[in-house]
Amino acid sequence: TACAEDPALWFLIGAYLGDGYRRPSRHEVIFCVGASGGDLDLRVRKALAAIGINSAHEDSHGGSGNVKLRVHAILGAFGDGAAQKRIPPQLMGIERPLLDAMVEGHRATDGSSRPTRRVNGKLQSASWKVVSISLDLLRDVQRLLLRRGEWGAIHVASPGGPRTILGRAVMTRPCWELKVTSSTRRGAYDFDDDAVWVRVRSKQSRDAHERVWNLEVEEDNTFCAPMMATHNCQGSSPLLSASKAKTPKYE
Repeated sequence: TACAEDPALWFLIGAYLGDGYRRPSRHEVIFCVGASGGDLDLRVRKALAAIGINSAHEDSHGGSGNVKLRVHAILGAFGDGAAQKRIPPQLMGIERPLLDAMVEGHRATDGSSRPTRRVNGKLQSASWKVVSISLDLLRDVQRLLLRRGEWGAIHVASPGGPRTILGRAVMTRPCWELKVTSSTRRGAYDFDDDAVWVRVRSKQSRDAHERVWNLEVEEDNTFCAPMMATHNCQGSSPLLSASKAKTPKYE
């Protein structure tokens, strides 16, 4: 409890969410830090020292490029096993510095980034993403990022199934990615009135053998509901000019 408000602890929690696991029988948490002496190894060690843990055991049985740091700690509230990890609902209101540190720890282990660049003459915005086989975890991170004014879109990174890795046939799990883009293109997403408005890219239809309700408002059929896409939201369409989108009709 003495270090509960220390960003170093929350960096470690993020690192655990990204690439750590537990051995409950030993009250042990294992951080996978990659290369010995590498950036992640040094950052995790520094964070551990900051909260008073100076006795991390270095496990290098996987070679110097696959080091694990074993410490006596308990992080069971965040789930065991990669597919069961998630952020407890009670932490959705954590202070911003701690939130930032946790996101940074997650990105340091399971994330990647790309700077702004031109591809075939078109400017592509800078972006970063994290990957996980826990869809619940990415949805939790997505919710937390809204407090930073960031929208992270979740996509399927891999559908899973049989693959050949290093010559071995293995069965992989479905994997998702959460991607945050520093987009300046109007209509990609927009924060307004404590809500995020995201452009609908596709839709799916299904046969429904139950009663459904169609909600309408006057003139343009636009409506809003929590965690639900809106229909025919013309004002946020990139096909509409910025000046016309600000007129009373589309506001």
